[in-house]
Amino acid sequence: MADNYSQTRRPNNVNIIEIADTPEFFEDTSFVTGDSPATLDANAALGRNATQGYIKNDGAGNFTVAFSTDGTTFGDAITMKNGETLDFVNISVDSLKLVWISDSSYRVSVI
Repeated sequence: MADNYSQTRRPNNVNIIEIADTPEFFEDTSFVTGDSPATLDANAALGRNATQGYIKNDGAGNFTVAFSTDGTTFGDAITMKNGETLDFVNISVDSLKLVWISDSSYRVSVI
């Protein structure tokens, strides 16, 4: 038996509209030893943990970055070299910790 009711009541086109949160940005154009470590609190900036974003090394030097899901325990550090960008998606990020290796600069965006 055909299900005529559900076929006649189903809309032809459904447009799913996503309401995106406003991204939050962190930047230091002169990341030097006295600025280290820099803990970037995505949860405080967004009101929740970030789920995607990027870290970009804009400077001549290097730094490390580590992710935390709870703001206190950080995972292994990843070295970011000049010109590198690290994109992340589908992970829960409360905070990022950047540690100076040599003078550099960074841009970070989280959403």
